[in-house]
Amino acid sequence: MTDEKQQLTFSKWLGLGFCVIYHIAWVAILLGVGYNWEWDSFSSSTELATRFAFIGALAGAFYCLRSLYLHGSVHRDWGNEWIAWHLIWPITSAISSIFAFVMLKAGLIVLDSDQPASEIEQLWGFYFIALIAGLNVDKFQMKIEEMGKTLFGVEPSRMNNK
Repeated sequence: MTDEKQQLTFSKWLGLGFCVIYHIAWVAILLGVGYNWEWDSFSSSTELATRFAFIGALAGAFYCLRSLYLHGSVHRDWGNEWIAWHLIWPITSAISSIFAFVMLKAGLIVLDSDQPASEIEQLWGFYFIALIAGLNVDKFQMKIEEMGKTLFGVEPSRMNNK
């Protein structure tokens, strides 16, 4: 194999460009919507779940933009078959973060610290969990499946089998 990078075709550049614009739109819309939110407090579980979904979708869009950069510029192995994945990923990330919210509310995920945390610090710790759940959906799903097996004896899905 040579060190020469593969040239992307025009149709692949179009697909790549479409996905870049799509994810930048996700980021712009989410930042525009979340700009005026009062992030240091919340009034209901519904509001907090919405914030989890918001953070998850933002993390998912960021993950995708990085992926586009890597596969379009660094590795130059982009293929238009990935467009569907890119369209779905921010939504999947939002849903994954809502699962994280449910797990926090159920006590299946507990934030622990040697020092007592204020309500605001604890809230930002929750946001971090939402970020992780949205950023790496595959690993988060595997952790959920591990917990399901440990707690309830439910076998993991075949989705993550390689």
